[in-house]
Amino acid sequence: CKFWNDGVKSELENLFQHISTNNTSMTTYCKAFGDENPDSVERKACNHIAAGLKYIEDITSSGSTANKTGHQDDDNFFKQSMMCAALNLYADKIRDASSTKCPIDESKIKKMFDNWNVFNKFSSSTSCSTSGVSASGVNKCFECTRQNEDFKDCKLSVSSSLISATSPSKQPTGTCNKEESKVTTQIDGLLFKNDDPSQPHSIPQVKDTLSTITNMSNSFCTQLQCAAKQYYVKVKSGKSNEVNW
Repeated sequence: CKFWNDGVKSELENLFQHISTNNTSMTTYCKAFGDENPDSVERKACNHIAAGLKYIEDITSSGSTANKTGHQDDDNFFKQSMMCAALNLYADKIRDASSTKCPIDESKIKKMFDNWNVFNKFSSSTSCSTSGVSASGVNKCFECTRQNEDFKDCKLSVSSSLISATSPSKQPTGTCNKEESKVTTQIDGLLFKNDDPSQPHSIPQVKDTLSTITNMSNSFCTQLQCAAKQYYVKVKSGKSNEVNW
């Protein structure tokens, strides 16, 4: 699909390359997670989500809205909203991947988004509605928040001309042909699935970073923390964020 493969995939690749290489520099925003253990699964999850939020924030306008394309701010909003959708799906995967190893409750995932947004003080000034950039000149107008289950039903009115294959010789297949307007299906396909047998997955950094987050082998403290969380969730039927040390 032109819309997803040409308009979205390349930016997703940039997002997850940034997350892969910058996930250890988010200490300011993530100190409250992981019970003071920087190697904890929870802290690593926050670091990766915060790195994604930082990338989204840095998609900024390059000066006046009246640039040579005339649509820079629209392009920024498109990229930011799509990357926010992808980051929410990635957060779902973090939550699900950790559930059997070191459970992270949904309330913790939401707090990771909330903490970032509190630290970065997104603007509600009138300049946001007119220029897409806050009065300070910094792009603080788009706030990426944790989305609830309703997001999974989101659909786009994608023109049929953008659904067609990217080359005349290749016709749209699979989800491109059947569910081209469903946001979560298309982004999930780009992140975690690929119909091309020569490529095990579309964006390698996605699964690589999930493995990094859930890896407990480098820290005995992390193993102890995760054992306690598993016990509390499975035996006590509680939530991982309710463990009282």
